[in-house]
Amino acid sequence: MNRITSEIIRLSQLSASSTPEHIAQVIKLTINAFRAEKPLFSADQPKKENLEKCLDIFNSAYQQYSISMEPEKRKTAQMSISGLYFITDELSKIYPDLYSKFDQIRKSNYIQSIIEYIDNTTGIEPEFCAPFKDEIIDFSKIPKSHVWWFFEENDEDE
Repeated sequence: MNRITSEIIRLSQLSASSTPEHIAQVIKLTINAFRAEKPLFSADQPKKENLEKCLDIFNSAYQQYSISMEPEKRKTAQMSISGLYFITDELSKIYPDLYSKFDQIRKSNYIQSIIEYIDNTTGIEPEFCAPFKDEIIDFSKIPKSHVWWFFEENDEDE
């Protein structure tokens, strides 16, 4: 069983409440999906019922995560949102009905607010040692549709 599928199973066994542990597990799962070789689910697909159980956990986790954004979390958020997009895109091929439910999370106000935060803080260095700050990102493996990686610092001195 691949790592992403194992993490989905583990996450599906949690209650749907939003605790710091749940948030951390969702962020870890999606960052691992960001880093993993694609396709994520080529031979080892997660069961539909596990993914269905994860929906509320993903929803709650990102809702809570969106209200705690700060520059130290920006790169973590970029990787996590990309991981969510990679997972969701692959679901379109194996579980189209679940794809639409995960896509609703991608289009949610809280994901959009995280993306806006990333855009608005581009160029601001984290005050403290941020997780993954020194991690080298291979931008050739990031689709252009993951726009939160390609924001440019914009001076608005007019």
